[in-house]
Amino acid sequence: MDVNQLIELQEFFERKGWTKFQGHKHALNRIGDLISTLNEEEQYLISQILDRYLWAPNEEYNALFLRALNRMPPAKFEGIKNIIFIPISKKTDMGKIKSSLGIAYLSKASFIKYYPRYENLNIIPLKNHLVLQDKIDKGHINLQDSLIIYCDDFIGSGKTVKDCLTWVLSECVLEIENINILGLVGMASGLSNISAKYQSCFFGETVQRAITDYFNGSESIKYKDIMIEMERDIDCHRDYSLGFKKSEAAVSMVRTPNNTFPIFWNSFKRKEPHCKPIFPRF
Repeated sequence: MDVNQLIELQEFFERKGWTKFQGHKHALNRIGDLISTLNEEEQYLISQILDRYLWAPNEEYNALFLRALNRMPPAKFEGIKNIIFIPISKKTDMGKIKSSLGIAYLSKASFIKYYPRYENLNIIPLKNHLVLQDKIDKGHINLQDSLIIYCDDFIGSGKTVKDCLTWVLSECVLEIENINILGLVGMASGLSNISAKYQSCFFGETVQRAITDYFNGSESIKYKDIMIEMERDIDCHRDYSLGFKKSEAAVSMVRTPNNTFPIFWNSFKRKEPHCKPIFPRF
């Protein structure tokens, strides 16, 4: 990468507001390393995806959480005494440390109580619906005056949400109308996948598929083929081609979701030395 490209990349980071993030210099250098190994068409595609890339590390979580919560209509809070936050998690992930657990705990952050809508409410994070059911059975929680929110940092294809809530509804007294879904960041395509059944979904930031939703039909096919060709130089399972479930996400958070194109979170091995991942997942 020549000096002019480096200056352009630095200016790009400043425009995106990424220079305030810890580790941004490493990310900048790794983008430069990747770009220097690509041909002109590949460089163009990566630059286009980076232009719409959302990097939302831990420093952004409070603002995204509050933005998603504030998008819930005032009517949701009428007669409410408790807001109960429960992490979105599949049955097979029971006992694992998942990002959604951290989002449920984030609900206890002091800044939330600065806002009149929430200052007189009891905010209660719970590990899962089994704890909720136990509290309901013991009379500690009344669903009539409680707002139930299932939460996660990122909602991609919507599959984890559907798996989680199918499990919840099979084992808990909750009805669909009791359930609200909150994501710090969510994909519009994932929202479409879950909103037919679960209509109360609120995201701090909504993102589009980074190729399909920005290029027309023939261009979209062309650039997806280019991306798939680049993936030949990555050690990546085919399930993650174009991102998990072909999500085409361009998102990194505390951890980069597998819905994001794997070229951004895996080593690129076209040339020696291999390019280190820009936003490492592992």
